[in-house]
Amino acid sequence: MRERLDRATAELPANTPFWRMNWLIYTALYLDCFSYYDGVWREFVGHAAYDSQRFVLLARAHDSFMRGDWDTTLALAGEGTSDAAEHGYNFTHILFTYGLASVAAGRGDEETLRRHCDAIVAWAGPRQFQLMLAAVNEARARAAIGRGDFEEAYQQAAAVTPPGVLPSHYPHAQRVFLDLVESAVRTGRIDEARAHVEAGRQARLDAISPHHAIILASAAATAAPDEEAGGLYEAALAVPDAALWTHEYARLRLLYGEWLRRRRDYTASRIHLGVALEMFEHHLKAPLWAQRARHELRAAGVTVRVPDGRDAVPMSAQERRIAELAAGGLSNKEIGRKLNISPRTAGSHLYRVFPKLGITSRAALRDALAELDRNGTP
Repeated sequence: MRERLDRATAELPANTPFWRMNWLIYTALYLDCFSYYDGVWREFVGHAAYDSQRFVLLARAHDSFMRGDWDTTLALAGEGTSDAAEHGYNFTHILFTYGLASVAAGRGDEETLRRHCDAIVAWAGPRQFQLMLAAVNEARARAAIGRGDFEEAYQQAAAVTPPGVLPSHYPHAQRVFLDLVESAVRTGRIDEARAHVEAGRQARLDAISPHHAIILASAAATAAPDEEAGGLYEAALAVPDAALWTHEYARLRLLYGEWLRRRRDYTASRIHLGVALEMFEHHLKAPLWAQRARHELRAAGVTVRVPDGRDAVPMSAQERRIAELAAGGLSNKEIGRKLNISPRTAGSHLYRVFPKLGITSRAALRDALAELDRNGTP
């Protein structure tokens, strides 16, 4: 498929309408290689014409989420929801809302997740739009497994793809694949976990892309008996470009570190757990996942300090102003108009502020800024 995509891109005629480009973008998204072609197609179509397409913004938001660049996802999806709301594009608005929900789930922001999931259900439910309703289960499963509620994670993931089954005409089974397998193992459903791994192998999930390969390999190691698990974890780490898929890679290092720690191989476990903690804490900004890695490191004999607000990087004057305006209820578009910057720039600044304040949502801005002022922190 990658060869065919390369060939189709090389043979594009000069007058190709954008709706034909959409099919190439869809293909690249499902092969996890959109960013590879994004610049090529942009040059072909022309920067202004290409960047003005809402589907391109959706694709970039999706791709950034899959690669673990969640701050970019928030900025792009925030811009997309503002634009869609202004023009009444309800379906597009829901797709961007799904991107926001995905980040909220990954970062354990339950309040924001609930709000976004409620919005998706309110729109998709009456229309019986099963693909979007399944996306709600997917997001809830991701949030549950992040906070360690493995029974809830299993129920939500199994509602999307029953154990041992990759449903026909459901193209997103890989998004809950590892969640289902890990939660099944954690709740004593080892036969179901191994049946799901076997279904992934039979479907040749790993042949689709390196991203799919690391998902299947991580799941296989998680469900394997102890005498096989070590080799399977090493095989998962050896998947080409595994580290590009930040969340899955951090999870793999966490799972492997936990397994090594249980086997009392503390030295090796600390290496993997340390990498996982760094990625969860500083790159993904996922505090519940970081807490899990921190707990495992302590169990492995490492003293780990919980970061506090005094460690934060100071905000710039521009970031502080944007944060204050957002705390006052202004949208990214309104902030952009007030400060003469684009909504995307406003969103990018704003979401860089969140980790500096130790928060994960817009709703927490007002209290965080007030706490900052009380402490006299710049």
